[in-house]
Formats: sequence, C-alpha cells, structure tokens
Amino acid sequence: MLSVILFAIGYAVTYVGFREMTSMPDASEEQVEMFFLYCSPNVLLMTVAVFLLVQKTQIHSPLIVSLLANISRCGLGIYMIHYFIVGIGYLIIERLNIPIALQIPPTGILVFLLSWVIVSFAYRFFPRQAKWIMG
Repeated sequence: MLSVILFAIGYAVTYVGFREMTSMPDASEEQVEMFFLYCSPNVLLMTVAVFLLVQKTQIHSPLIVSLLANISRCGLGIYMIHYFIVGIGYLIIERLNIPIALQIPPTGILVFLLSWVIVSFAYRFFPRQAKWIMG
C-alpha cells in the first residue's frame, strides 16, 4: 500500500508540474524537463515505490528470469541511450491525441522498450564493442 501511495504522489507531482510548465509559452527546455530529472523528489518517490514493490516479488518463470537477467545486463546501456530516445517516444505518443496524464506511462514504456531493443541488439551483434561502450 505504501508503494501505491508513494507512486501516486510522485506521478501527480510529475503530471501537474509538466502540465504547468508546458502551458507556459515562454518556458525554457530546462523548465519543461525539471520534473523528469533523476534527482527530483517526484522521481525519487516513484523509484522508491517500484523498488519496494519489486523487492517483495518472487519470480519462478525461467522466461521472466531470463528477460530480467537481460535487462540487468543492458541496464547501463539503456540508461545511457534513453535520453536520445525520449524525444522520439514523445513524438510518437503525442500523435495519439490523449491527455498528458495518459501520455506519460506509454511514453516511458515505449522509450524503455526501444532503448532495451537497441542495447540488446548491440550486445548480440557487436558483443565486444557493446561491452566497451555500454559496460
């Protein structure tokens, strides 16, 4: 229950902050991105919520364990490349013409999946280079 509360508060702050900043015609890029920075309190709340939830999860499926191992292996690369994918994800999801509150989760999922696919392919087809570039 604590995870749900923390995540809801973090998400609400992200939503309201992003909505307010994007409604200002003279808002700078830094102001618009302020609610997505990793060191912002709202991102911390959502991260702690997910960590608390995942910490209690037990996984027995070999397929899921394999996928999570791959995500773990690709984690640094996903982190490094996702910044370049965020704009693309936003442009794709924006075309759905849904409210901003509903744009954030699919954008995050899309950016994660695109970043993961790119990094996973890099490890598969260029293993030595990928290890040097993406850890």
